[in-house]
Amino acid sequence: MENSSVRRPFASVGKDSAGLDGKIALPKGWDSLTNQSSQLKPIIDTTESVVVDNKIVADETSVNFDNSSFTDQTVSSGTPQTSVSTDLLVKNINDELLRKVGFTNFVLKPKPFTGKLFGEFDISMLGPLNIVEKDVVESRSGGDFNVLTAYEFELGSKDTAKEIYDYLKAKITDELGVTINQTNQFGMASFYINFGVPSENAFLVVKMRSNVYALSHPKVKSGDQDYSGYISALLKELI
Repeated sequence: MENSSVRRPFASVGKDSAGLDGKIALPKGWDSLTNQSSQLKPIIDTTESVVVDNKIVADETSVNFDNSSFTDQTVSSGTPQTSVSTDLLVKNINDELLRKVGFTNFVLKPKPFTGKLFGEFDISMLGPLNIVEKDVVESRSGGDFNVLTAYEFELGSKDTAKEIYDYLKAKITDELGVTINQTNQFGMASFYINFGVPSENAFLVVKMRSNVYALSHPKVKSGDQDYSGYISALLKELI
């Protein structure tokens, strides 16, 4: 599929509605488009699981967030309480990871996020989020081919990741001509997006421990390039 990993089967309806009042609930802190949610305080006290090779693996460094106050928490010594967890690390898609999972002869091209996921779903109301859009373009005989479009939601919080994942699922489900298939094949939860008009690409949204990723890639092999296999390996690296 040359020069684009996304096709546009219909005009995006752009509805933000669901439920009794016709509204899809925005994640906490985003209804006013402020940065308050970035001030959530980590408190390590729960466990959660991750899917690796179709096996459930316990995550012993899960994090809960208390949003009741944005004031600094302190311990008895009067010093600020800081809890550092690997769960808060934001893992990015980069050249090293792409080469590791099998991509070859490519250029990674970050670009400004336009506010529309996959060019279809208007999520510009999530303005405070740092959303990074990246294209992976392979050069081979016949020209350059966009073989992966990836969106990184740099969250660093389990609670926020769940809220954003749930919001995206509700937003996409609410669009005309679209269904989702929640396979939970990757990360902590994941779903595929199915358009009414068949596409050569797969569209996938994945929730990791504290981040969300959305990816579009070719469904079928191209020569010796197995893009579905590459994406599966990439998502394991991002856990």
